[in-house]
Amino acid sequence: MIRQRHPLARIVAATVLVLAVSVSERPVALASIAAAALAALQPRPGRLGLLLRRMAPFAVLAASMSWIYLVADNPAYRPVGGSGAAVATLVAGRIMTMGLLSLAALDGTRPRSEE
Repeated sequence: MIRQRHPLARIVAATVLVLAVSVSERPVALASIAAAALAALQPRPGRLGLLLRRMAPFAVLAASMSWIYLVADNPAYRPVGGSGAAVATLVAGRIMTMGLLSLAALDGTRPRSEE
C-alpha cells in the first residue's frame, strides 16, 4: 500500500506526522499514529524480524532519553511538563512512533545512482 506512493509524498506525510507527534501529549494520539505507521509497513511474519532489528536503535534511544524522567527530576529542564513514569512513557512513545514513521516513509524506497 505505502510502497505504491511517491517517495517524496511519503517523506512529506511522515514529516507532518513527526511534527504532530513532537507536540502531542496524549498517549492515545501517539498510539493511533504508531498503529497507522505499523499498518502501512504491513509487517508479515517473514519481515517482522527485520522490522524489530530496524526499530532497535529507536528502542535504545527511547530508553536512554526517557529514563532520566524516572530517576532525576530537574525542574530547570522541562521540555515535557511533569515527571515520573507518565512522562518517561510519553517520551519513549514519541521516539518509538517517530521511528515507525521514519521506517514507513522509507519502506520500499531504493537508492538509485544517477549515471
